[in-house]
Amino acid sequence: CICDEHAEIDSFLSSHKELALLREVEEGIKFDNYMWNYERLTEPLQREFIQRFASEFSSDKSKGYLNEAVLGEWRTGELAALIADPTYYHARRVAQQVSGGKIAKAKCYLAVGAGINDIYEIHDCCQRLEKLMENRFFADNNGIYYEDDELVERDESERSECINKLLMYIRKRDIELVRREYGHLKHMMFQNKSDSETFVKFVFAEIALELYNAAHGSVYGMGKKQVEKLFEADSLKELYNIIEENICIYEENIATDDKQIRKDVALVKSYIKAHLSEKINLESLADMVFLSPGYLSLIFKQSTGDTV
Repeated sequence: CICDEHAEIDSFLSSHKELALLREVEEGIKFDNYMWNYERLTEPLQREFIQRFASEFSSDKSKGYLNEAVLGEWRTGELAALIADPTYYHARRVAQQVSGGKIAKAKCYLAVGAGINDIYEIHDCCQRLEKLMENRFFADNNGIYYEDDELVERDESERSECINKLLMYIRKRDIELVRREYGHLKHMMFQNKSDSETFVKFVFAEIALELYNAAHGSVYGMGKKQVEKLFEADSLKELYNIIEENICIYEENIATDDKQIRKDVALVKSYIKAHLSEKINLESLADMVFLSPGYLSLIFKQSTGDTV
């Protein structure tokens, strides 16, 4: 446990008064380690840990171990808020995580069947809602809608097939079929007025991530930003524009990659032709064009129909 480790360090420093400055430095390290641990706990455990966190630093403060000049302005401010009211401090951190750190600008709508008496009940309520929705609203071949105040289920296999085809064409890097299926999906989404805003954004977020991953090889960084931007969209038109923007980036990336692939394959073919009498292995050819042997073999087969 991180707390026990720091307790050992505290005990050692307490028995060596000549290390007073090191004690002040250790407080900053301790704060960073506690915060790192706190942020990785589940929410119920965070509530328990934050109380111990505040209690220990409150005790350290009373002993004169907290030096603002050593801790720095940010740590000092965080500790002041934490010690003053650990419950409120935790609630504020949870709110920042939910809103992406922009509490003042956050738009949050929560529908519940009963009143909420404690901020922690929001977390529990959301978990119950997630369980209720599990494998229900986002199932592949059916959807649940309200019609005349009654829940009805509809066959969604056609739309599900369209989405799956679109994702497959994105992975296969076939831009013509990507645009065709995307147009088809847009038409179906526009026609179905019963879809919730959350469901529509859920579908298009999956498409946005697939496009970004195909274009850049990863969904991290700006890929996550694109999804955040999509969920902040206020209209279908804005949502469509975000996807169109990603399709254009994807298309440009394919064109650039295809040009480089043709260049690499042409170079390998020329080298093989000029050295037919020599023993050539796949690894040396791959090194020549700075590719892995497996990838070179794949693009060579796709481009020429022959194996290397």
